[in-house]
Amino acid sequence: MSIRLGTQINIIASSPAAAREILKTHDKILSGRYLTHATPLISPSLNNNFSLGFSNECDDHWKSLRTICKADLFSAKPLESQKISREKKVMELVSFLGSKEGELVNLADLVYVTVTNMLSNALFSIDFLDFEGQGIGKGLRKLITQEAELGVTVNLSDLYPILGGLDFQGIQKKRKEILGKFITIWENIIKEGRKQDSAILVQRDFLDALIKDGYTNDQINQLIVVCLLSHMHIC
Repeated sequence: MSIRLGTQINIIASSPAAAREILKTHDKILSGRYLTHATPLISPSLNNNFSLGFSNECDDHWKSLRTICKADLFSAKPLESQKISREKKVMELVSFLGSKEGELVNLADLVYVTVTNMLSNALFSIDFLDFEGQGIGKGLRKLITQEAELGVTVNLSDLYPILGGLDFQGIQKKRKEILGKFITIWENIIKEGRKQDSAILVQRDFLDALIKDGYTNDQINQLIVVCLLSHMHIC
């Protein structure tokens, strides 16, 4: 069945057979995603948004991004190389809990710090936070929450695209502000990474791999934002 929201027609797979047609039989054709004005995109000029999660279609360019992430972030080799770092983060959590014996602690916040630092080490070889909530990533959780809230806000510009350039609700402005704050967290890390000679750069993390392969700052920022949003929504 279909439902019209503004000028947008949405097709709903209301039966198992229809779902199979969409998700299996015609999955490649129908795998694209409608991008709202709140979608966290660094620059519209990037080819297919240079994003795994926010692409108009799963074309060859999207497959190349998947290959990058699989080879340098999710495959056995990088995961194994980060094993010691992950174990270290868990031991730091255990040690901190031991130091708070008899005291009331917020375990959810401590686990969030641990998981955040596991990811930030895989991406940048650096901790974003300490167990007191301080560090270069101290505003990260708030930014992720703000982006999530922005993403579920009903936007007239999505229902009536002709209004997109007017930004009546200020959603596009807020999106740009949030993305700017995201990038501020790690922009100096990228600058330091680019100071190294690419010919002798020793790959320690995902950022090193992207710099070595010649990706621009906008491309790197877009991939990092998607990685953080995807991972941190779990927390």
